[in-house]
Order: sequence, then C-alpha cells, then structure tokens
Amino acid sequence: MPPRGPGAPGVCPQCGQPLRGSPAAACTSMMCMGRRRAREVSEAEERRRVDRWETGRRHASAGPAGAEFAVLPGQRRPLVPPPADAILAFKTHLDHVAGLAAAGLEGEHEPTLPTWTPDTPWIDAACGACRGACCAEGRTNHAFLTVATLNELRLSGHPDGALGPAELVADILARIPSEHVEGSCLFHGSTGCTLPRHRRGQMCNRYYCGPMKTADRRAVESGSDRLVVVGLTRTVSLGPGGGRVVAHASDGTDDELVAIGLASAAGFEPISPSAVGSTT
Repeated sequence: MPPRGPGAPGVCPQCGQPLRGSPAAACTSMMCMGRRRAREVSEAEERRRVDRWETGRRHASAGPAGAEFAVLPGQRRPLVPPPADAILAFKTHLDHVAGLAAAGLEGEHEPTLPTWTPDTPWIDAACGACRGACCAEGRTNHAFLTVATLNELRLSGHPDGALGPAELVADILARIPSEHVEGSCLFHGSTGCTLPRHRRGQMCNRYYCGPMKTADRRAVESGSDRLVVVGLTRTVSLGPGGGRVVAHASDGTDDELVAIGLASAAGFEPISPSAVGSTT
C-alpha cells in the first residue's frame, strides 16, 4: 500500500490529504497555504542570514588573522532637522515622567531590562560600526527615558540627580542636536548619542544586539582580543509613488557595506572597504 502521510507522492506535504489534479498540485486549504507561506518565509530568512554571514566573513578577511568578526545591521539614513511634533511629544512625555520621579513615584509599565553584560570590555567600541541601527527604537519609545531611569539618576549621587524637574527637562531638551538621523531617536546625532551616558535610558546603556552577544561569546571562547565588525544594510530608495524599493547589489545580495573596523582594547579603528573589494 503506497504511503499516504505528508510528503508522500500525490498528497499535501502539510496535511497528508490527497491532492486534486496533477501530483504537483498544491493543497488549497487555508491552513496548509498559511503553513506553506510561513515555511517559505522562514527558508528565505535563513538564506538571507547565511548570505549576510558570508558577506560579513568576506569583508572581515581584511582584518588581522585570528580576530573574530560580527555582522551588524548597519544604517546610513541621512541627517535631518528633528521634527517639531516629535520634540513636542517627547517634551510632554518628559514633563510627565520627571514630575513622577521628583515626587518619588514609580511609573507604570516600565520595560523589562536586559541584564547581560559583555565579558570583553572593548565590545562597546564595536557598536559604533552599525552607526546606531538599534537607536531607531528610541524614536517611538521617547529615548527610553522613564520614571525608573530618572529615579536611578536621582539616587545615583550624580549632581544631575539633584536638579528639579523643570531644570532637568530643560537640560535634556537642550541636548537634542540640530540634526539627527532621519526616523531615529531625537538624540541620535552625527557622532552618536548626544546625551551623556548617565542621562541615557536604562535600555540604551544595557542593550546589546544578538550579533554582538554572539561575537562576544565567540571572542571569549577563542581567546581573541580583537573583533572585526562589519555593518551591513539594505540599499533602499523611493520608487514610483513613494514606495520603498530595495536595490540589490551586484553579487546577488541585498546588503550594502556601511562600515568595517577593528575593535580592540585600544578602541575602534576603521578599515578601508577598498582593502576588501566592493560588493555593490
């Protein structure tokens, strides 16, 4: 008796039901179509992950032998004046949380903060290669400045913690640069965050992306004290009607090199992309 389970000839690979029409026909069940689509998306994401890794490895070959490497989701959006409505919304939020903190109250729905700390102290130097790709989250989350953040500042013993709500709000607003990265956090300027570290949201000080955690673990396991960091991003332009269009690179990938450099105990040293060869 011929097999009738999923994957057998003439049956749906998802549910195992007989297919109508030719043996190559696809099951039209909504459930199976959804599963098939989810599998296709997953497979495409896995191919993209492998492609990015291979692209990063190729660029990382410009670095010294024995160095680990990390592929980060770089960004290259332009600098623009921060929108007035975004500044107003941020000020409204900041007035509220500063008032609660000054009254010794706790805010609602404080975010759960990651507790991971890198084992390699120079890992922070590597983060600049992506040019703050993760900082975009600070736009919709008001730079992650919460009641908990301001309470932490107040209890830290830092002189800024003694500022009154109005003084603190005014000083923080004064740190917004005249130009910031388009669509990103208001404090995401041309050289990084314009807030001093003790003023930043707890999330900004404690968050590390998955690629950086992986690179840190690999560096510890291999005993390497150097990390080649490759920042890659998609080349996106506006098409007809304002739609977003991804321009694929000539090597078949949809990634474009943003930055490459060597992170070590001495800091971060850029590496010229010309030493590797262009992929775009």
